[in-house]
Amino acid sequence: MGKLFFFFVLSLIAISVIHTMGISFPWFTNLPGDFTKKISGTLVYIPLTTSLVISVSLTVLFSLFSRR
Repeated sequence: MGKLFFFFVLSLIAISVIHTMGISFPWFTNLPGDFTKKISGTLVYIPLTTSLVISVSLTVLFSLFSRR
């Protein structure tokens, strides 16, 4: 469990550093299945496919690190 927590913390730090440096990944945030709708001047973004990709990849990573 300690290794998993350590990996999670390192991942959050890496994501924070990348975000702070201003590096963007347009190929990751504009996947097919991510919906954008403009309603009365308000932009609504629903990242359905991005959420699924993140969920599957985290599930695979956590299952690899939690095997004993």
